[in-house]
Amino acid sequence: MVKEQGLATKMSEEVEGKVDWKGRPAAMEKHGGFSPAMFILASFAFENLATLALAVNLVTYFNAVMHFGLAEAANSVTNYMGTGYLLSVLVACIADAYVGRFRTVLITGCIELLVCSLKIHLFVSIIFVLR
Repeated sequence: MVKEQGLATKMSEEVEGKVDWKGRPAAMEKHGGFSPAMFILASFAFENLATLALAVNLVTYFNAVMHFGLAEAANSVTNYMGTGYLLSVLVACIADAYVGRFRTVLITGCIELLVCSLKIHLFVSIIFVLR
């Protein structure tokens, strides 16, 4: 469908039956596409990469430094990973019902960045205090 606005003619293809968050007809060149999808997929891939790398290191840390048994260390790590996956399901339900997927990824990405930066700051502070 071709849409005309004011004096200038603006060519835009609208997706039938779809609207944006303000209730206006969704235009193909403005909404969705490859960039948001790649952002979401890259965020998911890096999160899984970090979680699996952390899981391996946590078992070693719990076993060597915290003196947990191997089974107890593995159990603690799987509890941590299970909590992370259950939180993902909870956030997905909130995203579908209230906020929207892309905004939810942006919000949770910012929260994750903030939490990780605080962890790094605390870790570096502890190392300098112990020296």
